[in-house]
Amino acid sequence: MKSCLILSGVSAVVLTLSVSAPSIAQQKAAAGAMPSLLDSAWKPSPEAYDAAKIQFQQLKESEKADGRAAYAMALVAQRNHQAADAASYLKQATAGGNPPLPAIRTVAWNQLLRGDHKAAQSTMRQIADRMAADPSAADCPQAAQWLGRVLGFYDSAGRAELACDRLEK
Repeated sequence: MKSCLILSGVSAVVLTLSVSAPSIAQQKAAAGAMPSLLDSAWKPSPEAYDAAKIQFQQLKESEKADGRAAYAMALVAQRNHQAADAASYLKQATAGGNPPLPAIRTVAWNQLLRGDHKAAQSTMRQIADRMAADPSAADCPQAAQWLGRVLGFYDSAGRAELACDRLEK
Protein backbone atom coordinates (compact mmCIF):
# COMPACT_ATOMS: atom_id res chain seq x y z
CA MET A 1 0.00 0.00 0.00
CA LYS A 2 1.43 3.39 -0.94
CA SER A 3 0.35 6.57 0.75
CA CYS A 4 1.13 10.22 0.10
CA LEU A 5 1.15 13.10 2.51
CA ILE A 6 1.40 16.63 1.15
CA LEU A 7 2.68 19.29 3.54
CA SER A 8 3.17 22.97 2.92
CA GLY A 9 5.21 25.45 4.88
CA VAL A 10 6.59 28.95 4.79
CA SER A 11 8.04 30.35 1.56
CA ALA A 12 5.77 28.21 -0.61
CA VAL A 13 7.72 25.08 0.18
CA VAL A 14 5.68 22.07 -0.79
CA LEU A 15 6.87 18.64 0.18
CA THR A 16 5.58 15.35 -0.99
CA LEU A 17 6.50 12.52 1.30
CA SER A 18 5.72 8.97 0.24
CA VAL A 19 6.11 5.77 2.19
CA SER A 20 4.64 2.30 2.49
CA ALA A 21 2.66 2.09 5.71
CA PRO A 22 1.88 -1.17 7.48
CA SER A 23 -1.30 0.12 9.07
CA ILE A 24 -3.87 2.91 8.90
CA ALA A 25 -3.19 3.81 12.53
CA GLN A 26 0.49 4.44 11.84
CA GLN A 27 -0.45 6.51 8.79
CA LYS A 28 -2.72 8.74 10.85
CA ALA A 29 -0.10 9.15 13.59
CA ALA A 30 2.61 10.05 11.06
CA ALA A 31 0.26 12.38 9.18
CA GLY A 32 -0.41 14.33 12.36
CA ALA A 33 3.20 14.40 13.48
CA MET A 34 4.95 15.65 10.31
CA PRO A 35 3.23 19.07 10.11
CA SER A 36 3.89 19.50 13.80
CA LEU A 37 7.58 18.72 13.35
CA LEU A 38 7.89 21.13 10.42
CA ASP A 39 5.91 23.89 12.11
CA SER A 40 7.72 23.58 15.44
CA ALA A 41 11.03 24.94 14.13
CA TRP A 42 10.34 26.45 10.74
CA LYS A 43 11.08 29.89 12.19
CA PRO A 44 14.80 29.60 12.96
CA SER A 45 15.71 29.73 16.64
CA PRO A 46 17.97 27.54 18.81
CA GLU A 47 15.16 26.74 21.24
CA ALA A 48 12.70 25.71 18.54
CA TYR A 49 15.38 23.63 16.81
CA ASP A 50 16.20 21.81 20.06
CA ALA A 51 12.49 21.12 20.61
CA ALA A 52 12.21 19.80 17.04
CA LYS A 53 15.15 17.44 17.63
CA ILE A 54 13.39 16.01 20.69
CA GLN A 55 10.17 15.60 18.69
CA PHE A 56 12.14 13.93 15.88
CA GLN A 57 13.65 11.40 18.29
CA GLN A 58 10.15 10.52 19.53
CA LEU A 59 8.91 10.12 15.95
CA LYS A 60 11.95 8.09 14.99
CA GLU A 61 11.36 5.65 17.84
CA SER A 62 7.69 5.20 16.95
CA GLU A 63 8.21 4.99 13.16
CA LYS A 64 11.39 2.94 12.80
CA ALA A 65 11.21 2.25 9.05
CA ASP A 66 9.78 5.61 8.03
CA GLY A 67 12.11 8.05 6.23
CA ARG A 68 9.60 10.90 6.25
CA ALA A 69 10.52 12.04 9.76
CA ALA A 70 14.22 12.21 8.89
CA TYR A 71 13.42 14.09 5.68
CA ALA A 72 11.22 16.59 7.54
CA MET A 73 13.94 17.04 10.16
CA ALA A 74 16.54 17.61 7.41
CA LEU A 75 14.39 20.46 6.06
CA VAL A 76 14.05 21.91 9.56
CA ALA A 77 17.83 21.66 10.06
CA GLN A 78 18.47 23.44 6.76
CA ARG A 79 15.98 26.13 7.66
CA ASN A 80 17.84 26.61 10.96
CA HIS A 81 21.22 26.86 9.16
CA GLN A 82 22.45 23.50 10.49
CA ALA A 83 23.98 22.09 7.28
CA ALA A 84 25.88 19.25 8.98
CA ASP A 85 22.76 18.09 10.83
CA ALA A 86 20.72 18.36 7.62
CA ALA A 87 23.22 16.12 5.80
CA SER A 88 22.99 13.56 8.59
CA TYR A 89 19.19 13.56 8.53
CA LEU A 90 19.16 13.27 4.73
CA LYS A 91 21.47 10.29 5.00
CA GLN A 92 18.94 8.66 7.35
CA ALA A 93 16.02 9.58 5.06
CA THR A 94 17.67 8.03 2.01
CA ALA A 95 19.13 4.97 3.74
CA GLY A 96 16.19 2.65 3.08
CA GLY A 97 15.67 0.48 0.05
CA ASN A 98 13.15 2.87 -1.51
CA PRO A 99 13.88 6.42 -0.30
CA PRO A 100 11.42 9.15 -1.23
CA LEU A 101 12.34 11.05 -4.40
CA PRO A 102 12.03 14.45 -2.67
CA ALA A 103 14.70 13.38 -0.18
CA ILE A 104 17.01 12.31 -3.01
CA ARG A 105 16.32 15.62 -4.77
CA THR A 106 17.34 17.46 -1.61
CA VAL A 107 20.59 15.49 -1.49
CA ALA A 108 21.32 16.48 -5.10
CA TRP A 109 20.47 20.11 -4.36
CA ASN A 110 22.87 20.17 -1.41
CA GLN A 111 25.58 18.65 -3.57
CA LEU A 112 25.03 21.37 -6.17
CA LEU A 113 25.16 24.07 -3.49
CA ARG A 114 28.48 22.69 -2.24
CA GLY A 115 29.81 22.65 -5.81
CA ASP A 116 30.13 18.86 -5.86
CA HIS A 117 28.85 18.54 -9.43
CA LYS A 118 30.05 14.98 -10.04
CA ALA A 119 28.17 13.70 -6.98
CA ALA A 120 25.12 15.74 -8.00
CA GLN A 121 25.21 14.20 -11.49
CA SER A 122 25.29 10.74 -9.96
CA THR A 123 22.39 11.57 -7.64
CA MET A 124 20.35 13.07 -10.49
CA ARG A 125 20.98 9.90 -12.51
CA GLN A 126 19.64 7.93 -9.53
CA ILE A 127 16.51 10.11 -9.58
CA ALA A 128 16.06 9.52 -13.32
CA ASP A 129 16.55 5.77 -12.89
CA ARG A 130 13.95 5.67 -10.11
CA MET A 131 11.51 7.61 -12.29
CA ALA A 132 12.09 5.22 -15.20
CA ALA A 133 11.53 2.21 -12.95
CA ASP A 134 8.15 3.51 -11.70
CA PRO A 135 6.88 6.34 -13.93
CA SER A 136 3.41 6.18 -12.37
CA ALA A 137 4.70 7.07 -8.88
CA ALA A 138 2.99 10.12 -7.43
CA ASP A 139 6.20 12.11 -7.00
CA CYS A 140 7.55 11.51 -10.55
CA PRO A 141 6.03 14.63 -12.14
CA GLN A 142 7.62 16.90 -9.54
CA ALA A 143 10.95 15.12 -9.85
CA ALA A 144 10.84 15.44 -13.65
CA GLN A 145 10.09 19.16 -13.43
CA TRP A 146 12.91 19.65 -10.93
CA LEU A 147 15.41 17.73 -13.07
CA GLY A 148 14.36 19.75 -16.11
CA ARG A 149 14.88 23.03 -14.30
CA VAL A 150 18.29 22.05 -12.93
CA LEU A 151 19.50 20.69 -16.26
CA GLY A 152 18.07 23.72 -18.07
CA PHE A 153 19.98 26.03 -15.74
CA TYR A 154 23.22 24.20 -16.37
CA ASP A 155 22.58 24.29 -20.11
CA SER A 156 22.30 28.08 -20.01
CA ALA A 157 23.41 30.40 -17.20
CA GLY A 158 24.97 27.61 -15.16
CA ARG A 159 27.34 26.66 -17.98
CA ALA A 160 29.50 29.71 -17.20
CA GLU A 161 29.43 28.79 -13.52
CA LEU A 162 30.64 25.27 -14.31
CA ALA A 163 33.40 26.60 -16.56
CA CYS A 164 34.61 28.96 -13.80
CA ASP A 165 34.40 26.13 -11.28
CA ARG A 166 36.67 23.95 -13.47
CA LEU A 167 39.20 26.76 -13.84
CA GLU A 168 39.44 27.28 -10.08
CA LYS A 169 40.20 23.63 -9.33
